[in-house]
Amino acid sequence: MKKILLIGTLLWPLLCGAQPVPEQVWISTDRATYVAGDCIWVSAFCFDATASGRKLSAQSKVAYVELLSTDGTAATMRLSLLGGRGGGVMAIPGNVPTGTYLLAAYTSCLGEGVDPLAGARRISIYNTNANVRQKTVQIAEHLPQAEEERPLGRGVQIALQRTAGQQESFPVTLQCASDATVSVSVYKIDALEGMPSAGPVAPQPAAKCPAGTLSTLEGEILTGHLEGRDAARTWEDPLCLPLISAPGNTADIYLGEKTSYGSYRFRTGNIFGRRDLVCEVLGLPETAECSLVIDDPFLHLSAQSDEPLVLCEDLRAALQARRKAMIHFRAQDIDTLVTPMPARTALRLDEKMRIGYHLADYTKMSSVQEMIVEFIPELRVRRDNGKHKQVQVRIDGGPQRPPLFARGSMTLLDGVPMTYHENLLAFDPDLLSDILIYPHTYNVGTRTYDGVVNFITAKGNISTALFPQQVRIFDFDGICPPVILPKGTPDCQTLYWHPLTELEAGKSHRIEVQTPAYKGRFRVVVEGLTKDGTPLYTEASFETL
Repeated sequence: MKKILLIGTLLWPLLCGAQPVPEQVWISTDRATYVAGDCIWVSAFCFDATASGRKLSAQSKVAYVELLSTDGTAATMRLSLLGGRGGGVMAIPGNVPTGTYLLAAYTSCLGEGVDPLAGARRISIYNTNANVRQKTVQIAEHLPQAEEERPLGRGVQIALQRTAGQQESFPVTLQCASDATVSVSVYKIDALEGMPSAGPVAPQPAAKCPAGTLSTLEGEILTGHLEGRDAARTWEDPLCLPLISAPGNTADIYLGEKTSYGSYRFRTGNIFGRRDLVCEVLGLPETAECSLVIDDPFLHLSAQSDEPLVLCEDLRAALQARRKAMIHFRAQDIDTLVTPMPARTALRLDEKMRIGYHLADYTKMSSVQEMIVEFIPELRVRRDNGKHKQVQVRIDGGPQRPPLFARGSMTLLDGVPMTYHENLLAFDPDLLSDILIYPHTYNVGTRTYDGVVNFITAKGNISTALFPQQVRIFDFDGICPPVILPKGTPDCQTLYWHPLTELEAGKSHRIEVQTPAYKGRFRVVVEGLTKDGTPLYTEASFETL
């Protein structure tokens, strides 16, 4: 028997027996200063808070990142984790005030007594588009003299030439005496230069996770609750099952498990990227007033600023250059600059066993139902108990019996289940590009479906679909997969970024940096830790002539 997701059956006893380990997250960034509207490139280190040293935890598959100030949370991001390491990119809102911020990260297994701000990264943000600033910002005639010296290199050797040409590939070689996992950044040095972080902190000791905490070994666990006049009746009805799905991937379909009264949890395989999230309750009468709402998983922390930011005339030229670089960077398609790294996805339908119809090859029809009747023998339309029309899939009966039409098929539009098929059957076929049919039996949670059919629109985002009034569609900021910045733009502040660089003991690791078309000084920063948990921080600089 094929499967999409097996929730609450095979994995449930295993996960129930797994005791969650408290975790703490430390993050590094590509640099320490930014302008509003810029991008922050992030690398995450997730530690086991019960270990005696810095031991990476492979438990959680997602970290929650918040950009914090004294006014609260300015931006959030979900970050993909694998083996305790992850990376991503966060866009700074264009309206944040000039000031000092913390970039903090944590998992859902935040242990009792663990401060989520302990591993936070302090950064400075300048708003070059509006005269808004935090109360702690100070105005001065000149920059104060730096009292701290930049740390000496430790743990990693950086070999490079001190000068480089413009618009050329510049080699940088890294070497470490021990196996290590680090982030590598190359960025332009200017008057806004901030002090580096102190490196990975020692995890705070934590005895256990709070009661009710679940391990996220398989992916992010979303929670939701029912709202509306008929919420109590729906909760008590065993035939009403909550379901969430995201268009674009037929595997992003999850049934909920009951928790506290009126609430559910959904064990996902991680939903990546910015998506529409469709929330509905299967078996809900059309006249019922009840909707499923997904809860916000972020803590929305607040940070007290103890380090004022100084503004003075000495920074004007650097701020103008940063603003120009940011506008130039944001004006380009970021997808052409970044390279996604491998990330774990949810289970997929068996693509080798599907039957596909490309609708550009067929004569124009007035409705999807007419197209099924005329051209697609693997599908048929029948009424469910003489009431509602249902699409049925002709499934493969195997060697013991001939193919048959099964009544309980799953019908999708861009990967989103359609509870009521009348709207789909009246759909304009000109808005569809393909029909994919999977003639086998699949499990989704506690339900079994004989056959799956996915109607794919030309846009692939269910934008033209009609849903019942109980269905809610939310803008969902899914998980950001690890990305690298192999090259910057001609005016980009950061020339190179890799959040998950692995160094082998005694072996050289070579990277190539594309230099810009202007003179300047640039810094290479490597920070992370060895396999035994020893912190690493090394920097070097070069100049373009």
